[in-house]
Amino acid sequence: MAAPQPAPANRRYWLGVDPGLAATGYALLDGEKPLAWGLWRCGPDLGSEEERRAEYCARLRELLASLAVPLEAVTVALEKQFVATGRPGPGAQRRAQAALGLALLRGALEQAAREAGVHVVHISPQAAKRALVGHGGAEKRAMLQMARLRLGLTLQAQEEHIADAAGLALAAQAQARADAVRQGELPCR
Repeated sequence: MAAPQPAPANRRYWLGVDPGLAATGYALLDGEKPLAWGLWRCGPDLGSEEERRAEYCARLRELLASLAVPLEAVTVALEKQFVATGRPGPGAQRRAQAALGLALLRGALEQAAREAGVHVVHISPQAAKRALVGHGGAEKRAMLQMARLRLGLTLQAQEEHIADAAGLALAAQAQARADAVRQGELPCR
């Protein structure tokens, strides 16, 4: 994990969180400047699925508590759930169980964030890809490369959840700007 850097208190900060059952990535941005990023891994060796969810929530709470920015200025951008369950067949039940596990994890992370007093938004995977790469159908490799080039993150191939989290944070910023323009709070440029 990169250590959080102090930043001015009069700004918004965007914490993208890409939940996954084996690994959850996060990236805290001040505009396009990364302040903190990392990957939490909780494998089956940790125990039950419930224990892994609790561990991820504890890590999110620790991260939020360690930030050198005011929590009321933080927006957490959680990825909207997308699990391709496909058609019925041998793996359908396994995919359905994974979808349920992911939904429970997202809900637990959202609750932990709200309890910490931060605003939470939900961003689609396509919006995250569009914000970071420029199109909603980008592959993981393109997300990693743009996170390196555009944001200066030094990521390895297995750290794709961090790139996705950075895309979520960028998409949340774009959504907030668009909302402000629609509401007349910002001029349309």
